[in-house]
Amino acid sequence: MVTVVVAFAAVVLVMAAGAVASRVRDTFAIVDVAWPVAFGVGMAAAASVGLVGDLGEAWRTVLALVLVLVWAGRLASHLGRRTFAAEEDDPRYLEYMGGSAREVAFVALLTKVYGLQAVLVLAVGYPVFASASLSVRWPVVAIVGAVVAVAGVAFEAVADRQLAAYRATPKERRAAVLSTGVWSWSRHPNYFGEAMTWWGLWLVAGAASGWAPLLWTLPAPIVLTAIVTVVSGVRIAERRMRGRSGWDAYAARTSVFVPLPPRQS
Repeated sequence: MVTVVVAFAAVVLVMAAGAVASRVRDTFAIVDVAWPVAFGVGMAAAASVGLVGDLGEAWRTVLALVLVLVWAGRLASHLGRRTFAAEEDDPRYLEYMGGSAREVAFVALLTKVYGLQAVLVLAVGYPVFASASLSVRWPVVAIVGAVVAVAGVAFEAVADRQLAAYRATPKERRAAVLSTGVWSWSRHPNYFGEAMTWWGLWLVAGAASGWAPLLWTLPAPIVLTAIVTVVSGVRIAERRMRGRSGWDAYAARTSVFVPLPPRQS
């Protein structure tokens, strides 16, 4: 579909710019900011083509665009503040690449870091990119999906804000583990909010378009959920936190991902 092709071209441009910025600033962590920005720019490109060419249904295209931009804008702002305030680069990328962003070959930086992210953006975002050229069969599903997506963005925002407040508190005055607020119901509420957002967007973009689009777009939210739970996200955070004072007791009473009431000791 033309909207997907145009969106992916925009995503590639964003990632190429991100690779240059990483090289100049000597930090891999910019890729984390490029991730939501690529979704936003890609969706804007897809929506522009869809609206100008009258390829899909305008109301759903605008709805999907607004939802993606709200999610992308908030996350890019949050990650941007954290990334540019950090004094050291993300150790995950330093270990993965075997050197700093200026030390490794630019081709390796472009392909192994930013190129990989571009492919993942396409794998997760193709339902919303395609929706700009699809008709809507079940409008109520799109509305339900919008509600789910907004709830996911809000939940992730609350989790990020609570975590930021915890980290801003001097170590001598804070608990060893953040276990209040939404963090008392899930050990990784920020990642749950992210997954919830993209399941909602899938309902808006894919499921609402009929049985065939529902099925061929279903892998996208599954891929996103796998990324935040199995590939990175939860898995890496759990490994990093294991052994920290108070973690075992917190983990014993708190759901790992899906928010649930704390278990009794």
